Amino acid sequence: MANAAYTCVLAVANNESAPSTGAATTMLAANEYQISIALRRIISPDTAIVVYDNAVAQADADVTINYLFGKIKKVSGNFTGPVTIDYAYMPVVNFAEVRSFEINMSREVHDSTVMASATAVRAKTPGLKDASGTIGSLEPLTTDLSGGGVTISVFADWNAGTKRVLEVTFPSGLIWRAFVKFKDIPENASFDQLLESTINWELDACDGTDQTEGSSFGFSSGNPDGYD
Repeated sequence: MANAAYTCVLAVANNESAPSTGAATTMLAANEYQISIALRRIISPDTAIVVYDNAVAQADADVTINYLFGKIKKVSGNFTGPVTIDYAYMPVVNFAEVRSFEINMSREVHDSTVMASATAVRAKTPGLKDASGTIGSLEPLTTDLSGGGVTISVFADWNAGTKRVLEVTFPSGLIWRAFVKFKDIPENASFDQLLESTINWELDACDGTDQTEGSSFGFSSGNPDGYD
């Protein structure tokens, strides 16, 4: 089904995380829960996390955390419930005056053909996943996107090598998020056109403080790796 692209919304997470203690979650399955408040689901990977099942703290090795969508999965068995979490979340702020964007998801595929194969066709083994893309905006690269608080500017992030969570909301309500770093940030103009900034970004793997991360990029639902 066709969708009008102008309804898409792009945002970045503010790394000035806000602590939350005993946050409620909603059961998705017997072994998986999600932070209940949608605006607080991006978990800071730089802050310690404690997950409680029926008020009992869980060992880090017993749960997997999806930092992008606030999902908590039991490694083995099921939760008793209720499940709560002590963590810090990262609120998002919208990119201003975006005109275009592109997301490229890729995966290495290695040739694993061996001698005496049963067929005359090459065998392939999937390898590392990656993502990259661009954002076209009319905002100057030095614009503060934060609307108050700690400054968020593309130029400052590029200069410092800051990791950000990039978010794209599609017309259907589906959300795509990734941990990214800004690579190239040209500004382009012609005398008869508008000044436009192009932000080239690349995926950066999420390294959590405690529990294993569930994903460094993906959609809010329907992820093929089984961890939505």
